Amino acid sequence: MSRMTKLHKNTVHVPDVPHQIIQGTRGPQAPGGPGTDRRGARHTYIVGDVSVIRSTKITFKAAENISQAVGYAAEIGFPLQYNLTIDWPDDSKHYHDQILRELAKWQRYNMGKAVFVWCREAKNGPHSHILLSCPPKMKPRLDKLVVKWLKRILNCRSLPTRAKWFRSIHKTGDPAEHIDKRVKYILKGADADTRLHFGIDKEELTYIRGKRTGMSQALNVSARRRAGAAVPSGLRRPTKEMLGAARERDRLEAERKASGSFTSPYSSTVTPASSPGREGLPTAIRHDAGANGPGHRGIGGPNWPALSKAVSG
Repeated sequence: MSRMTKLHKNTVHVPDVPHQIIQGTRGPQAPGGPGTDRRGARHTYIVGDVSVIRSTKITFKAAENISQAVGYAAEIGFPLQYNLTIDWPDDSKHYHDQILRELAKWQRYNMGKAVFVWCREAKNGPHSHILLSCPPKMKPRLDKLVVKWLKRILNCRSLPTRAKWFRSIHKTGDPAEHIDKRVKYILKGADADTRLHFGIDKEELTYIRGKRTGMSQALNVSARRRAGAAVPSGLRRPTKEMLGAARERDRLEAERKASGSFTSPYSSTVTPASSPGREGLPTAIRHDAGANGPGHRGIGGPNWPALSKAVSG
């Protein structure tokens, strides 16, 4: 018997190997890279009763795509001002896919198009974060429908306590700033360089089977390309120049906060992003500049201040 015997497609059993050693063990070499099979699936290593699972990180491309989709939703008049979080009984993507289908059908019928982005996580149990657009007057109705859909999907008469959390992202203050913070929150599973580029402080690396992030068809790359909006840069990771700009951005913002003169970059009085004097920060060191240049329309992009009007209107 070989030293490493596969139990199933994503699990590798290593007999009589200390836990300290297995943590550094890599899986069989394959085109997908170390520790993956040919389709790029991560392996779980089991030593006795201890399993070591490699985390699945949100890539720079995925984070860039999500941020651009959120900015584009605001541009077309559908700001993603509501957050729906759902806890699942297990990590099967089947439940997640079903609720997205129901939500998409409802939005198309009532709003003309489906507009949402989502992220799946596993810390403290499998759950989904869905940022979506909804007319405020229709939110109570949608809330009841979500409960109805979940009861049918989970085949239960009543939902467990705190199984669903559905509310507006902002109640006071600048809605664009609140949405930006929420987008950064759902992207906290990204790698260190991606978090630095987008200004994400929180880190949460977990293992998820299947796709980690996504969006509705109306916000995807094809839709944005047809509209002439921002599309992914094609970079696999932030460049050294982008990371250096991000560090400088963070340093200047920290200095401003320390001096008490910090001003939110989402204020409706800021100058356009193409102006070198926007909030005193050169466009090259704003986190929306990096991969797509000063015209990037993701989080904090040039059309972001207009979101306040889109939400209130």
